[in-house]
Amino acid sequence: MEALTLKLVNFILSINLQSVYSVLLGAIISAYISYRFTKWRENQRLKIDLQIKTTDMLIDIIKNFNTSASIMTSKNFVFFNIYNSTLESNKIDDSLDKINNDFKIILINQSKENAINNFEEYREIWINYSKAFMPIISILESREVILNKFVNDKDELIDEFQKLIDLQNDFTTLYYNDISNKILFNQLIADTSLEKVNKYQQKFMDQCIYVSCKVLDLQVKLQNEFLGKLFKYKVQPRKENK
Repeated sequence: MEALTLKLVNFILSINLQSVYSVLLGAIISAYISYRFTKWRENQRLKIDLQIKTTDMLIDIIKNFNTSASIMTSKNFVFFNIYNSTLESNKIDDSLDKINNDFKIILINQSKENAINNFEEYREIWINYSKAFMPIISILESREVILNKFVNDKDELIDEFQKLIDLQNDFTTLYYNDISNKILFNQLIADTSLEKVNKYQQKFMDQCIYVSCKVLDLQVKLQNEFLGKLFKYKVQPRKENK
């Protein structure tokens, strides 16, 4: 009888221990799942936070670039034509009195100074424009882990801006080879040189506008990618002219 009772007690204890083990195992698994889910939510919050902060940073940089782009595209080279017109209408003539000739010289010198200063101003605007563009690329590269969906946009922007750099280099070469010496020695700028300037200006401004459009496209994509889901709203992309 005692042996039977002992076996019964051992059996009951074994059942209770198994139940305890099962409960403990269930609690451990539940706690682990809860921990993993909490960490996942924290990571998602961190990911979203980084995406939004990076987007805000890049959009602020784009705003600054847009301001510089607006100034860049408002510049023209009419001052070269004004210089030529001033020179043609104020030819020094020995038959005129000294006062008239001195007045003409003053007008010519003012026109020369205006042409030179305007070119230097243009160069300064170009430098500021370039400086405003570079941070866009810098952020896209330094935050590529976050902005990995925009690698193609970054590469395209670099290619398109390089076209602007090439045009700018060509124009600078044209100025120093064919124009600056003419202005320095009170000589007319050749019509062929002025035609080249006009062609350059058209190409350069068209490319500036195209780059600005591509930057705008990037801004729209950023908003739709990282803010669209949050606010359940999408910005309509730009329709390219065919």
